[in-house]
Amino acid sequence: GAEPTLVGLDDQCAEVRALFEGCITRGANGSALLLGPRGRGKSAVTRQVLAELEKAHPFPGFTVVRLNGLIHTSEEIALREIARQMYLLDDLNAELDYDAELKRLSNPEAGLNFLFDLVQKARSDGQPTFFILEEFHAFAAHPRQSLIYNLLDMTQQPRMQTVVLAESSALSCIELLEKRVRSRFSGRQILFMPPPCPARALTILCDALLVPSSSPPADGPALPEVARGKGSKGPKEANGSKDANGSNEAAGGKRKEAAGGKR
Repeated sequence: GAEPTLVGLDDQCAEVRALFEGCITRGANGSALLLGPRGRGKSAVTRQVLAELEKAHPFPGFTVVRLNGLIHTSEEIALREIARQMYLLDDLNAELDYDAELKRLSNPEAGLNFLFDLVQKARSDGQPTFFILEEFHAFAAHPRQSLIYNLLDMTQQPRMQTVVLAESSALSCIELLEKRVRSRFSGRQILFMPPPCPARALTILCDALLVPSSSPPADGPALPEVARGKGSKGPKEANGSKDANGSNEAAGGKRKEAAGGKR
């Protein structure tokens, strides 16, 4: 289905779009950390911006690699998933065709060199690579942070064309990073905080619940006028109709009495 409209997140959308679009159009590498409580729209903003950029830059486009710190719990698992998403592995059976390459992933140093080769090849094809690290605090909690160090290190190298966008609900996750990892991180943080006051929260809620008055979808019934915010016959009109009917009945009764008197 269509992506829902994001209410109250215009600034965050603009920052994320500028980060990705700068890499696409100018080759400007970068990194950023989206911080905020769960349910505040971090992943939704990322999805919407990438969907818009896919339409704006259809060819040669870009490669998106998504990792989740709660799922990809080791460096080897993460590297295999990166290889799969970058079209090295089309499906599970394709692993048989890449035995030599996949064996390299079990060795940390060789696996990271393999990762660099994949990103460089994508750049030679005119495709920047965007790494989306969901649940970033889980990656940061690893005793060895070589994966995120090397991903961030690629953003510092001119021969690469890449963006690393991390998402986390743990506001203190930046403190978990080793000094060498922090040295590679741009320090850019995009905050997704709750509304500052009840009035602002009410405005956002009303905007989110407002149904546009455009024509109804082809595959569904038309919305009632009330649902579109235009209103229908209200109580006064209904009562008015009832009163009018009552008056007509009373007038009819008087005519009958008059007719009876004449006879």
